[in-house]
Amino acid sequence: MMRPCLLLALLGLAILPGGSQTAPRGRPLPVKQIRYRWRHVRIGGGGFVDGVYFSRRQAGLMYARTDVGGAYRWSARRQRWLSITDWLGPAGDNFTGIEALALDPRDARRVYLAAGLYTFARSPQGAILRSADQGRSWKISRVPFKLGGNEDGRFDGNRLAVDPRQDRILFYGTRDRGLWRSPDFGASWRPVSGFPSIPASRRSRPRYPGFRPASI
Repeated sequence: MMRPCLLLALLGLAILPGGSQTAPRGRPLPVKQIRYRWRHVRIGGGGFVDGVYFSRRQAGLMYARTDVGGAYRWSARRQRWLSITDWLGPAGDNFTGIEALALDPRDARRVYLAAGLYTFARSPQGAILRSADQGRSWKISRVPFKLGGNEDGRFDGNRLAVDPRQDRILFYGTRDRGLWRSPDFGASWRPVSGFPSIPASRRSRPRYPGFRPASI
């Protein structure tokens, strides 16, 4: 009967490359060089897609917003979603929470993002990101209030709206600072006087600006 230690030794030789290949004393076995190709891996999760928006001016143009992963534009040519917020980088991680998105009903090039993750005490202020080339480049308009892109109510509707008659005018319904208006394509913002304040106990309830169908 073969001894166990001898049997294990023979098995070890059998699984070496080339059967019984051994290296000269003091020298490692040759390693085959392999060229690697790195690609993205789809993990199929990581947050909500809170809204999909279709352009009324350009067929096939649509965008999506997420609660923690920024915003995307659909590419019909590539048949996939393209990130339009990867430029933010680590310093702009607060702006990866997109609480609202709006498209200009008169100009297919213009798109707006209301960006900010949380309204906690230590959270930074939010911003309105505006683009005039379908998200290929951006300008940032910082606002004196916080946004909750990853808070309750984030998928209940849209807080940002463009006036269909005067597309330079935008409205934004905040969580706790009332209604705000921009007269210059989102560059500057002022509160709308007379609009009721939202009680602290109801801040998670959305306030969505809109327009009558007859005005569109």
